[in-house]
Amino acid sequence: MKTINFLSVLTAAALVTGSAVFAGCKKSPEPEPEALTVSTKTPAFSDGSAGFVTFDITSNASWIVTLVTGGTWCSIDPEGNGKGNRTVKITASAENATGQEQTAAITVSGAGKTETINVTRPSKTVGVSSKNAAFSSGDAAVQTTFDIISDTSWSLEVTDGKSWCTALPASGTGNQTITLTALTANNTTGKIRDAKVVIAGAGKTETVAVAQPSVKMELTGTYVYSGHYMGQTIVRNITTTLGTPDKAEITTNTLPVSGWGGVNVTTTTISTYSYPGADGSTKAGRLVVRFTKGDESVDCEMDLYTNVSVGDLFYDYGSNTPVGVIAKAKPSASAFGLIVHKDEKGNTAWANAPYLTTTMGTVNQDDGAANQDVIRKSNKMSYFPPFQWCSDKGSTEWFLPAVNELRTIIANVTLVNAGLSRIGGTTISYPYYYWSSTEDVTVPGPHAQVSSSTGSDGYSSAAKDGDYKTRACRHF
Repeated sequence: MKTINFLSVLTAAALVTGSAVFAGCKKSPEPEPEALTVSTKTPAFSDGSAGFVTFDITSNASWIVTLVTGGTWCSIDPEGNGKGNRTVKITASAENATGQEQTAAITVSGAGKTETINVTRPSKTVGVSSKNAAFSSGDAAVQTTFDIISDTSWSLEVTDGKSWCTALPASGTGNQTITLTALTANNTTGKIRDAKVVIAGAGKTETVAVAQPSVKMELTGTYVYSGHYMGQTIVRNITTTLGTPDKAEITTNTLPVSGWGGVNVTTTTISTYSYPGADGSTKAGRLVVRFTKGDESVDCEMDLYTNVSVGDLFYDYGSNTPVGVIAKAKPSASAFGLIVHKDEKGNTAWANAPYLTTTMGTVNQDDGAANQDVIRKSNKMSYFPPFQWCSDKGSTEWFLPAVNELRTIIANVTLVNAGLSRIGGTTISYPYYYWSSTEDVTVPGPHAQVSSSTGSDGYSSAAKDGDYKTRACRHF
């Protein structure tokens, strides 16, 4: 019969029971604490364009995202309740054209705390390279530019000055060079004229101030002056590049009282009366009249003589340097005196092809100015070298002398050359072959008349392709 050790059984049972009891009393692990962090508290848009930025929530807890401010320009996704890790997207659906920085505030609440997210977005920009633009002259159609610097759309308008200034293009997007143009009329006000260009965009405006100077004031009237004969009253029509002046005033008057009557000046005329001294001597002096319009002015400067003689010097307007010599005094108040220029042109033809055999109609034997005017009105001046050279002396009053005027110069050559030598001019040299402006239509060709080589006051005819010298003359 098999025997069981009862004590052993009981011990084993106790051990099993004790182990079971011990196992049932083991301690549970601690729960992970709730946490919440955000990747950035200051997300920022790089520019004012439509778009989005993001930030990340890292959390093991529930949370709530709230758009507190900025809802007028942005939205968030997700918004409201959530849990765990998540990327929050902040979206601007339209560009910021307010001219101001936009801001928004977002709160993320969870895990027993609240994080505040501050969002920024700059505005679109519209600027200009300079707030001042200036034209270089007062002429019509002159242009200048400035640049619009922008990353958005804009428009512009000329406000002040739109009657004379345009700005184009009038609208656009992004950077652009704006061209300003003065319209067809010169600025003859005598003052700077102003305009304003206003550029609007990105919720703001920029203003560019535009300025155009006046056309320079210069005398344009055709008055001839060096001096005049006894008893003559000088009356000269005055015009300027700015039109009729606003004011005229005498700034210098050194005319001897014993040799001159009063000087009368208006905005369009200068007049005075002269007479020689009792001994017949010349009474010389200087008269300067200043004409003004707006802020511009110009001086009319004149050296005056009561009478002049062959060989006396001639001074051009506004100059203290003599440019010629009297070749013929005025025989009467109603007749012309003659001045010969100090310079001389070397040998050249009277005309160039195709006008070598063309009759131009310069047939006046006594008035070279009339012949010069014929060539000028033909608009063919460049084909006639002697006429062109005279015209280029700086005034339309210089001309190629007519044949009888040339004869007078040669007849008075001794006194004329003495005056030319005094001022360093080119003397009239023998043989006296000089072109006149007078055509000789009696000779087939036709020919032009030249002074004689004999030193007398005669003349001869020469083909227009001949090779002779040129002197310029002027009346007074």
